[in-house]
Amino acid sequence: MISSHSTAKPRFDSAGLPIRDLDARIASDGEIQVRGPNVTQGYWEDSTQTEAAFEDGWYKTGDQGFFDRDGCLHIKGRTRDMICMSNGFNVYPDDVETVVKRHPDVEDVAIVALQKGSQIEVHAVYLGIDEGVAARVTKWANTQLADHQRIRGSSIWSGEDFPCTHTLKVKKALVIEALTEKTKAVGVA
Repeated sequence: MISSHSTAKPRFDSAGLPIRDLDARIASDGEIQVRGPNVTQGYWEDSTQTEAAFEDGWYKTGDQGFFDRDGCLHIKGRTRDMICMSNGFNVYPDDVETVVKRHPDVEDVAIVALQKGSQIEVHAVYLGIDEGVAARVTKWANTQLADHQRIRGSSIWSGEDFPCTHTLKVKKALVIEALTEKTKAVGVA
């Protein structure tokens, strides 16, 4: 646990204030790092992974975030999911997904980085809708997103649900792999 809200003054726009006896900071690359008595000392019998997870005694969470002027922590998304655009901007899939999921026709969506030639595009993978609805949703969402966040391509997921972890987070690497395989198969046909 890194942060929490008090019941007396909840802040639902953030993850809350860092808990007592925990130090939290934002590294120069935007990653949330923590240290304190509740933070693991490392990975069981895996010194290589332990070394990679720590920097000068600070545990690297793998999450991007920032603190607001009140000291509340805001989580932008996973570092590994961040989309680094060629124009230097970073796109956090969680931000785009939050907008898209507000549309009433959207059951679920996964925003991923998809390689298109020499460029990376913000790509929406929709669940449970057809291509016509997906096109309308994309157009609607793009009116609410910054230019660098806009969805440049979309696909329809053919399964009943996205592949997920045990904590129900979409395994985006598997989604990208499936899209890449589908593109290769279409190119061969």
